Amino acid sequence: MRCTFLLGPIALITAFAFGPAPASAQSYRNYPYCAYYNYGADSCTFSTLAQCRASVSGVGGTCGANPYYSASGSNAARKPY
Repeated sequence: MRCTFLLGPIALITAFAFGPAPASAQSYRNYPYCAYYNYGADSCTFSTLAQCRASVSGVGGTCGANPYYSASGSNAARKPY
């Protein structure tokens, strides 16, 4: 009985200790195209303009160049002009 009582907390601690590492806060911004949805959200996770257009198709929105995109592969954000 005591052994099964301890398995839950041990499993929980293990899940937090060895779970996936958090993503970098700016890594998703290093793609050349952004979708700007009509409901106020945006997503800068598109490698091609066609991918972006497919994403906004049917839900409404526009696609444009990512103002923070760095072609060098660096995640350092640039200021938009």
